Order: sequence, then C-alpha cells, then structure tokens
Amino acid sequence: AVDVLSHELAKIAVVASEEEIRYRVHAALDRAHCMILDSAGVAPDARLPGTTVVFGLLLNHRLYVAGVGDSRAYLYRGEALTRITTDHSWVEEQIERGMITRDEAFRHPQSNIITRALGTDPIPAPDLYVGSIEASDRYLLCSDGLTTHVSDEEIAERVGGEADLDAAAAGLVEAANREGGLDNITVLLV
Repeated sequence: AVDVLSHELAKIAVVASEEEIRYRVHAALDRAHCMILDSAGVAPDARLPGTTVVFGLLLNHRLYVAGVGDSRAYLYRGEALTRITTDHSWVEEQIERGMITRDEAFRHPQSNIITRALGTDPIPAPDLYVGSIEASDRYLLCSDGLTTHVSDEEIAERVGGEADLDAAAAGLVEAANREGGLDNITVLLV
C-alpha cells in the first residue's frame, strides 16, 4: 500500500490545481485500497484486512494531509497543538454524539474499533486537510500506538518543548512504550 501511494502521489505536479491535487489524493488512496483487497485474496464472506493511513504532501506552499482510520496528524503552531485529522472510530463517533467526553475516550475499551480503513468494504472516504504553512510550524503524523498511550497534552509538551525534532519524536515513542506500548508506535515529526 505504501509503494502504491508513493508512486501515485509522486505523479502530482507542483503546478496542479487544488482540485486536481484533491482528486489525485483520493485516486491514490482508492488504488491502495484496491491493491490491499487484491493482495488479500480472501473469500467473499471472509473478514477483510484493513490498515489505517495518514500522510502529508507539501505542494504549492500548502500542506495537504489525508487520513483514513485512527492514525493522526497534528499541527503545532504558536505553542498550541491542534489535531488536523479526525479518527474514524466508534469512540470518536460517540464523542461527536455527546455520549462520552474526550477524557473518557482516551482509554476507552472500544477505542480500537475502526469505522474506516483501507482494505475494507466499502471504499473509505478519506478526510483531507489543506492548510497554509508557517516557518515555525511542526507537523506530527502518528499511529494510534502513540495516541492510545500519550495524551494530547503530553504530545504538545514534547513537540513544543524540544528543539531537536528527532529527540522529540524519540521522546514520544519512549513515553508510549513506558505507558504500555501495546501497538506499533509510528511517529514522524517535521
């Protein structure tokens, strides 16, 4: 899936319009989705494999971030951390409906129930964030292995409190491992 996404996204020209970029991002995710289904070779009634994805593209002085599932992207700007993707999960739906609070969701027993993923049926609709960039911005792309164990407050402290991005990323992974580290912990900080 990563190879398919990389190949498809590399085709996007720097001079492409925003509409064309949006179309190509969706098309790349659709191709990756189909590749996962094709490679799984599962019976029609079998449980389908699935994966979450989050990625960013810097084009025409704008940042495009796409996400499916519960992998996340954050923007750290001016000493504030903002989540720029929405989890596609049962817990997030409960938060949106006012059934539980964000604090209750942090370690909720059903937090692993994903409502959208690549390689599942139907083809998932990604969320797409488009924003301007500023020189001091920091962007964090991460798997739920981080956010299951480390609160947004601690993420903000580590991302904003460390000048060295590699050290900040390593500190986030260490914090998640210290809290249990039960899932893969993927962190990219730029």
